[in-house]
Amino acid sequence: VISSMRGLFFFLILCPLLSASWPVNQTVTLQSADDVFRGQFQVNLLSFAKIIVSPGVGLCFMEQIPPPFTVDSSSCSFFYNSSLDVSSDKNGSSAFLPFKNVPYYFSIHPYVPLSSFPLSVNLQFSGDGCDISPLTYYNGSECTSNVTGTLLAGSHSFNVPVPTTWYRFSVGPNVGAITISASAPDGPVELVLRHGASPSSAIHDGKGQFINLNYPQPGIWFIEATKLASTSGYVTIDITTVQCSPDKGGPACAIPVTSVATGTAFLKETLLPPSINYYQYSSSEPLLVTIRSYNGPSPLILVSLNQLPTLDNALAKGCNQEYCTYTSSFQLDVTLMYVIPALLS
Repeated sequence: VISSMRGLFFFLILCPLLSASWPVNQTVTLQSADDVFRGQFQVNLLSFAKIIVSPGVGLCFMEQIPPPFTVDSSSCSFFYNSSLDVSSDKNGSSAFLPFKNVPYYFSIHPYVPLSSFPLSVNLQFSGDGCDISPLTYYNGSECTSNVTGTLLAGSHSFNVPVPTTWYRFSVGPNVGAITISASAPDGPVELVLRHGASPSSAIHDGKGQFINLNYPQPGIWFIEATKLASTSGYVTIDITTVQCSPDKGGPACAIPVTSVATGTAFLKETLLPPSINYYQYSSSEPLLVTIRSYNGPSPLILVSLNQLPTLDNALAKGCNQEYCTYTSSFQLDVTLMYVIPALLS
């Protein structure tokens, strides 16, 4: 069932949500094992953010989509367990996370029986950043909005000065694939690519002289192009995008997509699981999506924004509401187009 949140479950819209400025230094109180605190922030980092949270809780970060009410680390963009004193990027006394320059939601869940109530939780999110304007990036030495140019779509070739330059391009809705290559007459060129934030050798979505991206996320992408030879001159960068029609998607624009309306309920039968079904919905209001199976486990829901979701690129997967054992449900507060597949297994 796909329903407008404004007509159903309106209490979810009224759930308290902290809008935090960066850096975040906040103390909250959880009154019981079922209590969940949720907040949101946005930061344009120079590098990694440092996360410090009081012991006894799990912290779920979600990109552009509200986090789950129940603890399910698999549905989080990043999950941090402060109860484990282990040296890694997601567990222990602190974590270092590569947030992009997009809105993030987070939720705090107590771990029982490690927690006693009421539980006071201190949040410390820190890290240097630039202005959150989507056109601003960190070029390794300063925050700037100066780039060589901007590409909207299609196939383009252009020359850029060396040894290192930056380029910005935009990806629209339902682009099936992007191919980016670079060449120079006297030596190799290295490209480093990232969606929504400055790329680096440590944080990127693609790296090399030739990069092919299937199911790219819509929005602004940044390229750092470095001519490895020490000679002066120019390098040539070629960018090709594959634009799909609204009812198709995927790298070759061959995957059918079904448009559905709010309040829609429909039965989908499959004889030979697993089966993947793609649906899209566009709305000016928040959305609640519920999918379940009548004779087996609830389907796995993947959620993406203006793109077919996969296990690798989905903004969220699983369930972000209560009673996830019995049904898969998502509350979607972002009011642009989502494409939601149900994977039956």
